[in-house]
Amino acid sequence: MLNIQKREKVKGFHGRTMLLYSYYKDLGKTTQCNNFPKPLMVLFEDNARDITMEKALSINDDYNVFLELVDELENPEFAKENDIETIVIDGLEVLFRDCERWVCNRRGTQYINTDLSGKQGFGQYIYLYSDLVEVFDRLFNHCASQNLNLVIITKGKPETITQNGDKVETGRIVPVDFGKKYMDNIVDKVEFLGYIVPNKESSVVLFGNTEKSIGSVKIQNFPKKLEWNAEVFLKAVEEATKNNKVTKSQTVLKKHMPLDECKEKLTQVIKDCKDKGKAKDIYSKYLDDTLPDNLVESQISNAERVIELLGK
Repeated sequence: MLNIQKREKVKGFHGRTMLLYSYYKDLGKTTQCNNFPKPLMVLFEDNARDITMEKALSINDDYNVFLELVDELENPEFAKENDIETIVIDGLEVLFRDCERWVCNRRGTQYINTDLSGKQGFGQYIYLYSDLVEVFDRLFNHCASQNLNLVIITKGKPETITQNGDKVETGRIVPVDFGKKYMDNIVDKVEFLGYIVPNKESSVVLFGNTEKSIGSVKIQNFPKKLEWNAEVFLKAVEEATKNNKVTKSQTVLKKHMPLDECKEKLTQVIKDCKDKGKAKDIYSKYLDDTLPDNLVESQISNAERVIELLGK
């Protein structure tokens, strides 16, 4: 059953998505994001001890805690009960490393670039990227459907190559400690892409493509350069969206199938799949060793993905 809803034009900083990156330290990335509307600070590196945060969730190298948060956000009451308007993911590069360890543990390998026999190569990268893409798709969708802001902070810098002795921007971001392919996936999803750099007494955030930065904004009449300050940024968003004709597209929310129906369909597609090796790999990727009859509500979305893949 599809639930098709009308979405009104969005004004101000509501339901917005932003990726902030910088290669420099101590520019106030975490401090200023903590001043966004009613933030939940999701800390992958718990090193901001000098900042008071009303709501903070320390991941502490446990990727399962992040997965639990994404599951909780599927329920609209979670944000309401905790009075949250903005989700801040602080440390995308650490999230990637946590997911890498999580995938290795699930797949029974010591290193991400080895297969189950220990042979080096592409190893478990396909599982790493598919898991990350899927969980962030869910996170973006949950935030969009509930009009929550999603802000992601990471380390990175504009990519350059040398041509005829000169450095030339490629238009991509070089992330720290994780793949450019995955960074590209995040960049494609956000409305604001900002590069934070030092500037005399304060730092600035660049939202435009220049010889020194890669940035973008999907809102008309928005400044390409701002002082990096939450109040200044929020005011700029408010001004740019007052008479902005750009509207949020309609959101189509898929209603999950009932648990009993999901168990039945899952059992059936496994039975009908002729490639038992493929069925086992896909099933273990999304549901570990949980038997169909033992599924719980929180596993329905993963089970539906298995049903979709095995039914093709």
